[in-house]
Amino acid sequence: MMTVPIDATRQFEAGVPQALFLSGAQRLNTSQVYAVTNDGRRFLVNARPQQSSVPPLTVVVNWTAAIQK
Repeated sequence: MMTVPIDATRQFEAGVPQALFLSGAQRLNTSQVYAVTNDGRRFLVNARPQQSSVPPLTVVVNWTAAIQK
């Protein structure tokens, strides 16, 4: 996430971009990966957890045939 100072008193002038913070945001689809509060002081970021504690997913195919035996 970057921040850029803006001076629009006479004409639009953008300053030098600076890193605000590392977000770790992950784009999962075409919607935004972050939201900003109305006061601009906080961000809600769609990010992956630091440690993955999710067990692997097991998919059983044709399970009805197995219970008929």
